[in-house]
Amino acid sequence: MSLNKILLTVAAGLVGVGAAVWGFGGRGSAQGQARPQPQPRDPGWHRATRLATAQDHPGPLATDGEYVYYMTGGFQRAPDNAIRRVPVTGGPSEVLARGDFVPSGGIACDGSHVYWTNANPPSVMRVTKTGGPPQVVLRELPQGPRELALDGTHVYVATFRRDTPGFIVRVPKAGGPTQTLISGRDAIHGLTLDEGWLYFVGGQEILRVYKEGSEVKTVLPKQDRVAAIRLLADAQSLYFFHEESTVGRYVLARLPKAGGTVTPLSQRGTSVKQIAQSDTHLYFFDSAQQDIVLVKMPKAGGEVETVDIGSHATGSR
Repeated sequence: MSLNKILLTVAAGLVGVGAAVWGFGGRGSAQGQARPQPQPRDPGWHRATRLATAQDHPGPLATDGEYVYYMTGGFQRAPDNAIRRVPVTGGPSEVLARGDFVPSGGIACDGSHVYWTNANPPSVMRVTKTGGPPQVVLRELPQGPRELALDGTHVYVATFRRDTPGFIVRVPKAGGPTQTLISGRDAIHGLTLDEGWLYFVGGQEILRVYKEGSEVKTVLPKQDRVAAIRLLADAQSLYFFHEESTVGRYVLARLPKAGGTVTPLSQRGTSVKQIAQSDTHLYFFDSAQQDIVLVKMPKAGGEVETVDIGSHATGSR
């Protein structure tokens, strides 16, 4: 599926104050019309369409091409702990679920439901895409979940703790018996799926495991430095920010899904923010003179092109 929209949350001013959800047209502007290439010091946003305003700490996004689904709040006393949606073409922001939960960072959707991770109590929940009472998919978790991914039948859930080994479990989408796929791994993040495998970062390695469960296989071995941040995949390759010989210096890189040689693609990029993809390009955030720059480049490597520029961005997409 091609990437028709690039979606991200933007904090205007202080985090959580006047926050908004924005969308970018995939053909040069929100209306699909070409515009001149913006320059790093040009003021304001050039191609963004504001989708929702005055949102309470808008968090990560998921989209089905028709709506953007996102969480607000995210802490115990937040004024609006909720799951919301807004049309990708613009319109009112609707509350799908609100209640006794604290969304914690993971959100995904399928054809009928929106799924999210909940910090208090530690659980995974879902609601129909038109709204209604939230349902508990998974509730007995010893650690708070931070990420999730979906396939046709199951939800895959990971915990993230730097000081305590985490785990990955899977559970049927409607709830039921859980299966532990991974346990005792540090700093699990970057869940990504294909037809047979679940890929993830564990500590300083890129790993994979069969979705039905198997011995863990190493895709990129542990090195002296961080192996990967912000993992995603397409049919052939894994893409991620890879730390070079200098601490804190990252390159955008590509790696065959079965393992092999890491190919640097770009020296640019802000590793603390997300990567998105279309069939042909990678989209990521760069920094230029205190501006936040959304850029793209071909997956095969090549020139980095500016897509849009602003002053503040959370890096969610």
